[in-house]
Amino acid sequence: MAVSKGPLNWTTTIAPAKTAGECVDLLVKHGATHVTQMFENRQPTGLAFVVVTKWGPRQYILMVNVDGIHGVLKQAWRDSKIPASRATREQAERTGWRVTKDWLEAQLALVAAGAAELERIMLPWMSDDGRTLYEIIDENQMRAIES
Repeated sequence: MAVSKGPLNWTTTIAPAKTAGECVDLLVKHGATHVTQMFENRQPTGLAFVVVTKWGPRQYILMVNVDGIHGVLKQAWRDSKIPASRATREQAERTGWRVTKDWLEAQLALVAAGAAELERIMLPWMSDDGRTLYEIIDENQMRAIES
C-alpha cells in the first residue's frame, strides 16, 4: 500500500499522559493557577484550568475528541493514506493529544506575541457549570431555531 500524507500527528508514538503533562506545563507557564486532568478508563480525556483574567478568575475546559480523531484516522486508512496499524483508538488518543498540544502552543504563542488576548482565544472553552460557553450558545441557538 502506498502511504501518503495522513492527518496531523498521525505518526506520533508519544503517550497521551506525557502530552497532557506538556499541556499542563504550557498552561502554567502562561498563567493558569489551577489545572485538572480529566480521565476515562485511566486515559486523559481533557483539561480544566483557571486563569485570572481582567474580569477575575475564569475556568476553561479543553476536551480531546478521541472519537472524532479515531473517525478521521479510520477514513485516512480507508483512503490508503495511513496503514491500518495507525487507525486504532489508541493511536487516536495519542494523535488527539498531540493536535491539542500543537493548537495550544500556537494559541499561547499569539498571546505571548501580543497578537491576541488569552480571554479572547479561550472564550469558546470558558466554563461556569461544566459546559463550555460554546456548548451553551449552541444549545440556545438550536432552541431559538426550533421555536
